[in-house]
Amino acid sequence: MAGSALGWFLIGLGLAGFAWALAAIWRHRTTVNPYKAASKLVTQGPFALSRNPIYVSDWLVYLGLTLLLGSLWPLLFAPLVWAVMRYQVIAHEEAHLLARFGEEYRDYQTRVRRWL
Repeated sequence: MAGSALGWFLIGLGLAGFAWALAAIWRHRTTVNPYKAASKLVTQGPFALSRNPIYVSDWLVYLGLTLLLGSLWPLLFAPLVWAVMRYQVIAHEEAHLLARFGEEYRDYQTRVRRWL
């Protein structure tokens, strides 16, 4: 029962973080799609705490679902999911943001941690 409550809590926290990040992106009228060109560098809201708040939120939902399932099997795939996210999606995003925003993005990288 405790795993179920924690699972739902993590899912709720992840969904709230995702909504907060989306609101920040939409407020700046730029894209949430990591494979489309960003028109603005978002550094406020959850992006002031993490350069990747959507992916942090995804992990909270993933862990919450794992607890609800009552199985450790999803955790076996977690390193693979993380590696693809980190070295494919995030690497692509960072290269684009550095090319698009240059020193402004480099400064942001020095001020804000990738995860938390």
